[in-house]
Amino acid sequence: MDRRSLLLGCAVALLPFLLLVWRFDFVCDDAYISFRYAQNLALGRGLRFNLGVDPPVEGYSELLWVLLVAGSLKLQLAPELVTRVVSVACGVALLVLTVRSIARCAGQRRFGLVGAALFLGTLTPLAVWTTGGMGTVPFLLAVFLTHTALLDDPERPRPVMAAAAAATTVLLRADGAHWLALILGTGAVAAWRGRDRRLGRAVLIVAAASGACLVAHVAWRVSYYGDYLPNTARVKVGLSPFVLARGARYVGHFLLTFPSLLVALALPLALGRRGLDRRTGPALALVLGTFAYAVLVGGDFMCFGRFLLPALPFLAVLLARGLAGMEERGWGVAVLPLSATLAACSLLPAFDRALVPVGVRRALHFRYNAGDLFRSEYGQWSHMRLNVTKFRLVGRALNMYTKPEATLVTGGIGAVAYFSDRFLYDQNGLVTREVALRPPSKSPRSPGHDKAVTPEYFLDRNPTFLRAFLADQRKPLPEGVRPRRDLIVPLPRERGFPEGAMLVAVRPPRRQ
Repeated sequence: MDRRSLLLGCAVALLPFLLLVWRFDFVCDDAYISFRYAQNLALGRGLRFNLGVDPPVEGYSELLWVLLVAGSLKLQLAPELVTRVVSVACGVALLVLTVRSIARCAGQRRFGLVGAALFLGTLTPLAVWTTGGMGTVPFLLAVFLTHTALLDDPERPRPVMAAAAAATTVLLRADGAHWLALILGTGAVAAWRGRDRRLGRAVLIVAAASGACLVAHVAWRVSYYGDYLPNTARVKVGLSPFVLARGARYVGHFLLTFPSLLVALALPLALGRRGLDRRTGPALALVLGTFAYAVLVGGDFMCFGRFLLPALPFLAVLLARGLAGMEERGWGVAVLPLSATLAACSLLPAFDRALVPVGVRRALHFRYNAGDLFRSEYGQWSHMRLNVTKFRLVGRALNMYTKPEATLVTGGIGAVAYFSDRFLYDQNGLVTREVALRPPSKSPRSPGHDKAVTPEYFLDRNPTFLRAFLADQRKPLPEGVRPRRDLIVPLPRERGFPEGAMLVAVRPPRRQ
């Protein structure tokens, strides 16, 4: 493919992508968990969430991301800004790399290149998580770069680059080894089937380098945290029929929200053996392996299929091969209309619309914490954005009106902890080891909340407050609040708080 076509493909992908990134720019609450660890590290307190807990608890999943944030704090840079800038840069790099792979699969079929690039740029989930404050998109870039360096040009693998990207993969996410195993496994199969010694040696080099990095990381984890698994893994339940069913509903709901993904997956398969070659075969393995992982862990409560994002660039590669195959068969006139239709299907959820009716999607409801309330992916994103705004304000108010030694029980631990700088007991167990070690609840819960406890679980720890929230001074106090005992403080509007807002921090009941 010539340089002009590549530039065209990049422009077609990047323009809608950057517009979507601007539309969904936000920082989610879980990002502030990493910020809290980084804050303590930058202040010389160690890589820990709560002070005074020994051994500390590893309640994050993105070690390199935490270190990046700590560096930004040392330089007195706002982590909310630094993480989004870095993530957007990684998103742009990911799209450019993917367009190059698309071009190789499309060959000389320019319509196939443009159609797949448009599909890639309009994938709303990819744009949503390009901000969010988490290391999601840098992780996707590391995974795709590992695959590209090793398998995109099977005759000329680049083991040094692949090894560096693979090491980044396992250090950026605690579960990165899963995708690395998929890449190495498909590479080993390709080398064996093609009797390609050069590729086989490259696979061994990458496996040895990334394996050594993984072993060193686990050894450090055991020495520092006293556990070979992060607490974020402990809080997940083990295999069970309910977990698998919920994970399947998670994947199914995502595919119903974005049916264009099913077309991208099916189109090259419809070409038969011509649709799967040394490039598209590994891409298919990465897609199916990502879906399988999401099922095994029972899904994720966050918006827009965060656990399924590693599959998206590879689906664009598969679509490129499918569209090129249509051109080869003389159906080129249908490529651009089909591509435009797929792009429209991908864009609809960005405006809280979907091709599949809400009643059908509701049948695969998998978030149980809100009872029977069904939220679309856009609705869940709006809910998360509103929550983190409230949590920031609560954290700031606690920092202003409580003593430094105060402790609090809460379920949303990110922004409250980061802005309050107070000791938190975590109802969901991400940073509280004993909760993560409990058996899962017998009632259906949203992913990641299977072991959640009530605030009263921590009464024997004598917390200062059982819960804290903002209330409106112009309305009656919520039920259960005791004005003479609980902390109730009007919040000044000139300090950035909403008009009429007050902090309510509920103390535990007196012991009899």
